[in-house]
Amino acid sequence: MGIVYRAFDRATERAVALKVLRKTDATAVRRFATEADALGKLDHADIVRYLAHGVAEDGSPYLAIEWIEGENLHARLGRASERQERLPLDDVLELGQRLASALAAAHAVGIVHRDVKPSNILLVGGNLRRPKLADFGIVRASTAEHVTTAGTVLGTVGYMAPEQARGEERLDGRADLFSLGCVLFRCLTNRDAFGGPDPVAVLSLLLTQHPQRLGDVRPDVPPELDALVMQLLSKDRERRPSSAAEVERILARIAQGLLGETLTSHRLVYVSPNSVKEPVVKGAEPAPKTRAQRPVWMRAAIAVAVVGATIGVAFRPWRQAPAPPAQAAPAPAPTALTAFPAAPSCNARAVAAYQQGLQALHEGRWDRSARDFDLAAQADPGCPQALLRRFLISREQLVPISTRREYLRNVLRLRDALSERDRLVLDAFAMVVTEDVPRREEAVRLLDEGVRRFPMDAELLFRAAGERMNVARGREDFEAALALVRRAAELDPTYSDAWQTQARLLEHLGRDGEVVGALQQCVAMSPGSVDCMKDRVFALSREGKCDEAVALARRRSSWDPEEPTAYRSLAEALASTQAPKEAIEEVLQQRYGRLPDDAREGERLLDRAQLEAWLGQFDAALASTERLERHLANSASRESHWARAMLAAESLFEMGDTARASQVAEQALLRKDAWTPDQTIAVSVAPTEAWLLGAAFRGGRRTLAQWRDAARAWEHANASSLNAFERWALSGGALGNAPSIEPREAARHFHVAWHVGVLDAYAGHIYLQAGDPARALPLLESGTRACQSIEYPFLNVRAHLWLGMAKEKLGESAAACTAYRFVVDRWGHATPRSVTALEAGRRMHALACKS
Repeated sequence: MGIVYRAFDRATERAVALKVLRKTDATAVRRFATEADALGKLDHADIVRYLAHGVAEDGSPYLAIEWIEGENLHARLGRASERQERLPLDDVLELGQRLASALAAAHAVGIVHRDVKPSNILLVGGNLRRPKLADFGIVRASTAEHVTTAGTVLGTVGYMAPEQARGEERLDGRADLFSLGCVLFRCLTNRDAFGGPDPVAVLSLLLTQHPQRLGDVRPDVPPELDALVMQLLSKDRERRPSSAAEVERILARIAQGLLGETLTSHRLVYVSPNSVKEPVVKGAEPAPKTRAQRPVWMRAAIAVAVVGATIGVAFRPWRQAPAPPAQAAPAPAPTALTAFPAAPSCNARAVAAYQQGLQALHEGRWDRSARDFDLAAQADPGCPQALLRRFLISREQLVPISTRREYLRNVLRLRDALSERDRLVLDAFAMVVTEDVPRREEAVRLLDEGVRRFPMDAELLFRAAGERMNVARGREDFEAALALVRRAAELDPTYSDAWQTQARLLEHLGRDGEVVGALQQCVAMSPGSVDCMKDRVFALSREGKCDEAVALARRRSSWDPEEPTAYRSLAEALASTQAPKEAIEEVLQQRYGRLPDDAREGERLLDRAQLEAWLGQFDAALASTERLERHLANSASRESHWARAMLAAESLFEMGDTARASQVAEQALLRKDAWTPDQTIAVSVAPTEAWLLGAAFRGGRRTLAQWRDAARAWEHANASSLNAFERWALSGGALGNAPSIEPREAARHFHVAWHVGVLDAYAGHIYLQAGDPARALPLLESGTRACQSIEYPFLNVRAHLWLGMAKEKLGESAAACTAYRFVVDRWGHATPRSVTALEAGRRMHALACKS
């Protein structure tokens, strides 16, 4: 289509490849523009780099790309064949990983190459480990107008996918994966996967025959690689890997010798060609035996192949490969999250976004997957899998309960189009969303039934474990959930959420030494898992390793710069390292720019109030909560209103205005029935309601009898889900009003259910009230170390006061003075004056602490 010149760029003083189009027909010009547009969208180390394009003075279009010194893979393979040499296995694995990575980058922006073959793979310096994918002249963009007409075939016979050879319009990235399989087969065997004496024979073989097994030709090929290449060369694209990124990861694990028995989690199970019936293409005839019998589309394809310049391989004599021996039926293969296809009725844009969403979800990039599933649902509102995934992922996002319920209604209309397994998942989580009090126990029972019916389904195991964790009342429940999620990780070792949930369960069980290992394994198996990075940042913050938390939070934001929670974690860690207020505010501003429009202002006001409280600016914090109340005027979210009320009341208590604080709490409680609980992620609201009840009681808004009546009513309504700590808090234990549950038992349950850094201080305070400072001490030390200053500004400072009190009771006066001094330094100049700082100052004076 064009002539390539070696040119010199005067600006950079480097050689460039200048491709000039000499054909001026409209189709050629459009294809040339397509290549320039495609390369302009791509920036990947293993794709030739775009530099510029335009029109020369004589009217000829040109495209400038980087100049590659070396040779193409076709030439390299030709030399190896002449010498009867085989390419080194490790070089081929590296080559395959890099090509898969390049294709993943192209597919991520909607580009299907359609002509992956050895002559379009350049080797920098002739090095197999440094390939560059080139020649994007016949790419197809999923959102672009098609350059070719229906039934026209472009590509290279022997490397094009069957659906491409049939002239199908709806091609996706899996067509490139078939071509990649052909390239790998050629590299490993010195043979073409579909070799024949002429293009007609090659095309016939490609459409009707299975290739010979790699292991039969080259015994040193690992069985895992053999299975992968056979899967890539499947004539049914639904049997191929779901994405190029998945292929890259599998090749990497094979290269590292780590795949072993986990191979089957990716469905790499070879099925005998004789046992597989190829799908019948509507309107296509059986594979022809004579030239006269060939259908029109095949004759057109052969004409293009013979007359045009698209055939870039030397065909070798082909021999029918012997059928593999009959095998016993394989055991059920594990099902990875990425193995679930969209319905055939879904349009191409929805399918592409849905597959990207599954991949992002598998990698632990929940925010990215939410965006992809939303795009899929918008692209095709009748695609049931896209609607299901959008509903499921909304449970983890800043999405109002009303929106979640709308998503649920949309997918329920298409319930019958879902698979039996997907209907089970939908029904389970509908129970969590449809009612104000989530029916979590029923959801757990339904998911348990799903695990029994689909025991090799990694996602079902993960979701069953997650819901068990949400309703856990003690150690046995957490252990049962841990067993489920460990099974999920065994079935699919690269499933990020399986490792992340293991870490969370181990954390609940107090096995902190294993938490780090699980998170490290998560990042090792899925390096882009921002969710595991998030939990690792949280673990570091809980342990008080604030500088390390800052570094990892920065890394996390670089992996997924559009995820708003990454910036919140960074701001939290920075605040605990005493960073300037301006730096913290700048990071938070970056967060707001990435939040949904309907969540931005509420989150900004809440963050602002919390930061002002941490800085001791209580009057400013109170003003921010008042602005937040006005912003929430039309919101039905109970949690949002209660969070505001708690922050306002805390500010007033700290200012010494107990009456107003009590009034704020009472008003929030009186209005609770007008608001809808939207806490679909299971965090018990019992401590929140207990706190508000206590705040109303402290200011005289509720009598002790009213407190107990309200607590009994709440406990009766939630008897199945309350643990000992929650019952203790609701019975008045936090106020020292003759608790009906022994404080030490309450503290133990609190630590199991709420072991999250600074909140350890609550359990420590309970022990302190119970007259047990020795047991309070480690919990209070844990709470004061945590890098969670913005999220819990009042608790963070008060924990230091309680720590000083524990130290004082244990006779450690110097250490008590240090704890009290932190409080005074932090809030000693607060506006208005801080009750906590005044108490710390009084105790410092009594101990004669040095200033």
